[in-house]
Amino acid sequence: VEIKRRADRAGQMVFTHVQQTPHQRLYGLETYGTTLIRRMEEKGLLGAGTVLGHCVWVDSGDIAAIARTGSAVTHHPSCNLRVRNGIAPVDEMLRMGVPVGIGMDDKELGDDRDYLEEVRVAAKLHRVTGGVPGSPCPGSRDFFRMATEGGARCLGLAGETGALRPGMRADIAVLDFKAMTDPYTWEGHDPVEVLLQRGRKTHVRTVIAGGEILLRDGEHQRLDRTEILRKLKESIPAGYSADYLAAQLRIEPLKSAIRDWFNARSPEPRSRPMRPFYHMNDRGEF
Repeated sequence: VEIKRRADRAGQMVFTHVQQTPHQRLYGLETYGTTLIRRMEEKGLLGAGTVLGHCVWVDSGDIAAIARTGSAVTHHPSCNLRVRNGIAPVDEMLRMGVPVGIGMDDKELGDDRDYLEEVRVAAKLHRVTGGVPGSPCPGSRDFFRMATEGGARCLGLAGETGALRPGMRADIAVLDFKAMTDPYTWEGHDPVEVLLQRGRKTHVRTVIAGGEILLRDGEHQRLDRTEILRKLKESIPAGYSADYLAAQLRIEPLKSAIRDWFNARSPEPRSRPMRPFYHMNDRGEF
């Protein structure tokens, strides 16, 4: 609560990961008798200056609390797939008016920092909200908005950047549309749809931030990429592999202790599983 008070006084945002795993949801129910998100609302921690990361294991009540307090959510699709958390109900969040941005959380799909790929993963995942042909689901422009204006909102920069409008920062990325459409794309396709289906970081030719050109014709104007990579390789300790393996051995007892702690608690995730928002792979009866 004190962190929230200080952030509000300083005009800063508060960002926290919440209910990313079923165990985090269980912890809230076990400790407070309610979910962590609703506990945060009770304590006044939610609001326009609060951003919640992940929000995978949430129910309709949690989403309603986020929406009515004006909080925002960052969606990390590849991260949650990699660490086996599940899929956040972004479709329901959007329906209930929650601002959503898209992030990578350092665990993107291919370890290549390709933000366009991350947005594409999100767009593909959330097509499965219904299995009936023609059933509604967020479209490419919805995800494009999450990646631009939604991201700006989550960074506390709404109204400053995230869109190309008079009075906003001149933050612009120019992509090679011809390369995206090679060898053929029907000319009637929505350019945003083409971007979401085919765009990659290698198609970015120019980047302008606040009116300053940072990338021109694919070349960094401020950074020496070759030199950065050289220094990065030099910074890797000679015994890194052995240190990594030793660290993995040390962490195993901790993992075991955490498993034992949760197994001794209420079996809520197993005996009373949440009804999923996305039903395509639900094993329940129709």
